[in-house]
Amino acid sequence: MRIHLPSRSPSPSAPSSPTTLPKKRLPRSRAPPRPRATSNRYGLRDTDETTDESSDEGASQGNASRSGKAVQNDWDFDCSPIPPPPNPNRPSKTAEQEWEQQDFYCAVKLRQRPDPLEEYEERGRREAWRDAHEQSAALWQPINALLDSTAQIAEQRVREARRQQMEEVTATLQKVQLRKAELEHLGRVELEAQNRALWNSIEESIRQTELEEKRREEEARRAVERAREEELARQKRAAEEAEAKARQAALEAEEKAKKEQEEKKLKEEEDRRKARDAQEKLEREASQGVAPKTGREEWEFYRDVLRRVKTEVLPQVKKTKGRPDVTPNAQWKQEYSRCRRQIVPKVGQVVNTAAAISRVTDEIHNILNASPPHHEVVYTALLYSLSRALIRQVEEEVVAASSAAFPLGRIAQNLIGLGHVQFAEVFVAVLNAATGGWAVGIPVPQDGCKDEGEYRKMIGLKSNEAPTDITQHFDRISGCMMLYGAILQSPLPPALESNPASVPYPFQLPRLWTWLARVMNDPTLTRSRAAPLVIGGILEAAGDRAAEIWGKQIGKLRRALGRKAMEKDGDDVLGGKDGDAGRVRLAIILERWEASGKIAPKGRDMDG
Repeated sequence: MRIHLPSRSPSPSAPSSPTTLPKKRLPRSRAPPRPRATSNRYGLRDTDETTDESSDEGASQGNASRSGKAVQNDWDFDCSPIPPPPNPNRPSKTAEQEWEQQDFYCAVKLRQRPDPLEEYEERGRREAWRDAHEQSAALWQPINALLDSTAQIAEQRVREARRQQMEEVTATLQKVQLRKAELEHLGRVELEAQNRALWNSIEESIRQTELEEKRREEEARRAVERAREEELARQKRAAEEAEAKARQAALEAEEKAKKEQEEKKLKEEEDRRKARDAQEKLEREASQGVAPKTGREEWEFYRDVLRRVKTEVLPQVKKTKGRPDVTPNAQWKQEYSRCRRQIVPKVGQVVNTAAAISRVTDEIHNILNASPPHHEVVYTALLYSLSRALIRQVEEEVVAASSAAFPLGRIAQNLIGLGHVQFAEVFVAVLNAATGGWAVGIPVPQDGCKDEGEYRKMIGLKSNEAPTDITQHFDRISGCMMLYGAILQSPLPPALESNPASVPYPFQLPRLWTWLARVMNDPTLTRSRAAPLVIGGILEAAGDRAAEIWGKQIGKLRRALGRKAMEKDGDDVLGGKDGDAGRVRLAIILERWEASGKIAPKGRDMDG
């Protein structure tokens, strides 16, 4: 069952009572239809439709008392006890809760019908409320008028007070502005006075400074004049003293030059004697069946030396491609790598001074002559690395500056004097491979080459160099042979001057004559484009020293080379048909040698 409790908004003229529900009046012509009553489980009677009208309990009782009978109609309901709730777990209600519930139900039932008395009372209250409201409005009219006039008077007073305050503020601002203008005027006047005083003091300081500067300039001028006069007197005395010293020095220099010339003649005679003795020794050995090796034998000998180094020595100190089956000795490998890293940078630090050459030679000697001594395998491998470092250095520098070969040649000759005799053999073996047979003065034999690649490697060509463009290859050969000539012409170390024969034959000066004879007598070499470059390079390095020993023979060789260099046609032309540039360069060198008597570049003599 659904119970509707209609709500009504209170009247605008009179508020409704909070305990009284508004009623809806039914038409008087007919009574409402009699609803069909039913009963639910709570004892209330339900109708088919819910009415919006209700009456209170007092009105019902008044109607009943006026009729003198008990109310008996369809709206009566049974107030019997309410049956228990359907949920057995629900707690039971108290007697007070049940009474309140029953009272609520009864009040709802009684308010379903309208009450005329309540309507009458409601109308009376509304009319009384309207009359009271009208009276109250009439009483408040004069009061409101009085309040309005009071507010107007107060507002007028406020406006007047604001006007007076604005006038006071305006007057105050005007006074402030006048005072500010007065202060600014006084400040400008005072600032102008200060500026005038400051500029006056600055101008006075400037005048004083100018006067002081003029005084100092005058004093300086007088001092300069005195100094000039003193300097002229001193220079005059110094000139007289220098002239006297120059005369004395000229006399001493003349005497010293005579003495040096005599010593030089004696030394040249001694060198010629030693060369003749060496030549006689070679002739004696030849007569006894111990003649020097031929060019082919020397080439094979140095090729075997290099092969043994690469196949038997190096694989024991580092991993090589040629002998992948050999495992390097760990201790030897470590020792070789450490010493090699020390030797190679020192070769690049050489300059053409006696101190630098001596220092680098001693450092390399200390590395080679370690304590305890290196094993023979490690020692040979270090000599090989030193030889390669010297050749790489000369390949890089001699092309730009030919004088770079001389300090390297002195280091090589000094190492021989310090006891490293095996170095000559290893160096010439590496040089022979780098120059392709030019080190011993013969062309590379082709009978032992397997293919073109092996032949290119044997003549010193690199894998990335084309056969049609081998100018760099010829420049490298010329630089290497210039280093060899620098070694041959280097003066013997002091330890070997008393016994020149103890120098290994590849590092002796007579080796140059043998090399020139082999090259000039081999048409294959003379027709090579490298021939004029190589001959010119080795003569630049050792030609002056050879002229001191063999005098007239070197002159004949120089003239013969000059004629060959001037030839341009023929099958045996020097340098071949494509060797014009080399022949021109050689001719220029020989002409300079013929004219000045010197062929070596400036670096032949040490700087200091």
